Amino acid sequence: MEFLHASTQRYFAVVGDGLEPIAAGELERLGARDVRPTRRGIHFLADPDVLVTVVIECRLVGRVLAPLESFACHSDRYLHRRIHAMAWEDLMDPDTSFAVSTTLAHSNLRHTQYAAQVVKDGIVDRFRERTGRRPNVDRRDPDVRIHVHVQKNKATVSLDCGAGARHRRGYRSESGEAPLTETVAAALFEVAQWDERTAVFDPMCGSGTLLAESLLRASGIPPTFAVERFGCERLPAIGEARVKAARIRVRAERRDPPRLAGNDRDGDVLAIARDNLASLPGGDRVQWRHGDFASHDGWRDGLVVCNPPYGIRLQDRASAQATVKALGDFLKQRCQGSVAWLVLGDRELIKHVGLRPARKVPVTIGGLDGRFVRYDLY
Repeated sequence: MEFLHASTQRYFAVVGDGLEPIAAGELERLGARDVRPTRRGIHFLADPDVLVTVVIECRLVGRVLAPLESFACHSDRYLHRRIHAMAWEDLMDPDTSFAVSTTLAHSNLRHTQYAAQVVKDGIVDRFRERTGRRPNVDRRDPDVRIHVHVQKNKATVSLDCGAGARHRRGYRSESGEAPLTETVAAALFEVAQWDERTAVFDPMCGSGTLLAESLLRASGIPPTFAVERFGCERLPAIGEARVKAARIRVRAERRDPPRLAGNDRDGDVLAIARDNLASLPGGDRVQWRHGDFASHDGWRDGLVVCNPPYGIRLQDRASAQATVKALGDFLKQRCQGSVAWLVLGDRELIKHVGLRPARKVPVTIGGLDGRFVRYDLY
């Protein structure tokens, strides 16, 4: 059978809350068309080559879903019937492991776990009837990920084109307190329109997420560098050969990053950052310093990025205000000629930095109404 995406060339990218407009710009830059942001997602058009490019290279989206079939769905019995009728053997076999996730909105189906069980049963029953064998469910590391979204009693069955949640790149073995997600860190560099040649410094680097994302971006290393197989390889309209060719092209475009440096006063967290980046190609080039940023020589004519503590999640607002005030003094006194971008999960902290913002970009950070804030340092 021909799956829905093959005829419509329409896909859906799952995006973190607040990142929709930024991620839409990245999708357009990668060649997507008719890009339409919605809450926590983006609808877009892409031919097979662009779809593969998006799956491999997009840094801001969580998942890329390829619609397989869509139908009216008012009951669990009809959901099972339609799932059972789909040509799953075109995507998998009894030796393939799979997982099912569901989301429901204004649906007669009330429980996501039960809906997922119905979908799973429909797939398993089809294979058992046709082959006498059944594929196994693997929720941790399945070969195939199926997502079913039912909204206003209309079901859309999709295949995850990647290999699960893309905010887990594979380089973070440990993290510090209140870590920044990889997709939010990547969004900062997208908003900053970083030229990927200017040197980068993080004075409070924590577990190193901002530096890791800058290294990946500047080196031309895709966020999916650790993925062995992509879900879209199983789609007849995409195929393994197309994905393999795209990966070869991406590897050929790798380049040397600029100077990258991180500083943190917590030696244990700094060791985590060093270990995390050591797992990345070129991660051994990052320069590290243990100490308070106030005693650092500074960073001139470069890019300074930082995700200071917010004082909301960490329950210490006064300390957070004092920290960003000291950070503002450091930027003003020792980072002349640079551009600084701060990730502030509490927008009230902006007035405590003591510098005039050149730009403020709304962004949701861990459920907080935060801002990316730019400061031009003279």
